[in-house]
Amino acid sequence: APTALVRRLAEEPVEIAAPLLTRSNALSDIDLIALIGRHGLPHARAIARRKELNPTIADLIRALERPTLVKTPPPDTVTKLTPRPEPATKADAGRAASGEAAENARRRLRSMIRPAGDAADVNTFLGQP
Repeated sequence: APTALVRRLAEEPVEIAAPLLTRSNALSDIDLIALIGRHGLPHARAIARRKELNPTIADLIRALERPTLVKTPPPDTVTKLTPRPEPATKADAGRAASGEAAENARRRLRSMIRPAGDAADVNTFLGQP
C-alpha cells in the first residue's frame, strides 16, 4: 500500500489502525513515535506488538504504561510550608497611596518650574519628559 495511505489510516482510532500499527513496514520509527505522541496509550499498545520494534520505542511505551507516582505531602505540611502573606493594615495602604500621590505631585510641580524650552517636552499629566 502507498506510504501516504498507510500513514493516514494509522491516524484512525486504534480499532481501525491496529493491523497497520502492528505489521506495516511503511511506518518509520519517527512515524511510530509521532503516532504515540498524538494518540497515546491505545496506539502505543498496538505498536508494542510489532515483531521488530526499536528498543527506544519499546522503552517509551513501557514508560507510558507505568504511571508515575508523585509523592505529595499531607495537607497540614503544605499549609505549614506555604508562607503566609502578612495582613496589610489600612495605615500601610494609606501610606503607599499617599506616597505615590506625593511623588506624582512633585513631578507635576517640577514640570511647571522648568524653563520654557524644556516645558514643551514634558507631559504635565505624567510629569516626565
